[in-house]
Amino acid sequence: MKISAVIAIKDERETPLKTLQSLRDFADEIVVADIGMSQDMLKQIKAIKNVRILTYPTPSYIELFRQKIIDESHGTWVLYIDPDEILTKDLQAYIKTHMSDCDYFTIPRKNIILGHWMQHSRWWPDYQVRFFKKGFVKWGTHIHTQPEIKGREHLVPAVESLALEHHNYQTYDQYLEKSYRYAKAEAKNLPDLTLMHALQKGLSEFISRYFKDEGYKDGMHGFVMAFSQLVYYFQVYVYVWEGRKYRSAEEHIEKVPAQFFSRALYETLHWMEVKKIDGKNLFLYLWMKLSK
Repeated sequence: MKISAVIAIKDERETPLKTLQSLRDFADEIVVADIGMSQDMLKQIKAIKNVRILTYPTPSYIELFRQKIIDESHGTWVLYIDPDEILTKDLQAYIKTHMSDCDYFTIPRKNIILGHWMQHSRWWPDYQVRFFKKGFVKWGTHIHTQPEIKGREHLVPAVESLALEHHNYQTYDQYLEKSYRYAKAEAKNLPDLTLMHALQKGLSEFISRYFKDEGYKDGMHGFVMAFSQLVYYFQVYVYVWEGRKYRSAEEHIEKVPAQFFSRALYETLHWMEVKKIDGKNLFLYLWMKLSK
């Protein structure tokens, strides 16, 4: 059974070459979508065996082209992989051992962010459907869309040795660049988003990641990434507002800060109690001061 690996590359960091090298003994063909590579990077990739290069305009987010690129592959099985991911030897061997048992694999992903393996806050095991028989998994074109799936699943155990290795954000600038790009694209799909709704979504994301899913166990890395998700939804709203030519339909805007921070303190106190986290007295004092 022929295996096609599919990857879209724009970045010129070292990881894309490591990604491709990790696929040489696994895939029969490697379909590379050039979405903005430099000539130097293109030259290096052409030197790798079994590579077929397709050229696409640079998209604001990959979902716009993902299924088109997959459709260009020739394999019975398809591995979709990002340019900052590594398919380890252990995972390759595991997949090939179990290919006859299923139609697609759901694979754990080890997210390494700012040099730290994130083991909480929904960053682990971060299951992804990435290896599948062609025709059994199909992606839409909306941002952050989940694929349509049919057939028999094989769930790979959530152990480090069998995880897809994801070198996610190596610097905070990389995170900011991607978040701005995604926020701008998402704003186009949410023209009626209100400021309060955006802040509520952001707060819910922070509370669930940092407290409910124990992001605090990842230390400063956990806090920074959870809080960044809160800020992301504010970014989305600002782009919605920009799309309205900076005209706001918000009423009683002066009440928004009190509503937001009141809710934030309430949720924080609740989850600090649930998770038995020290420091509740300080937040209780602030809550009482703001409630007067």
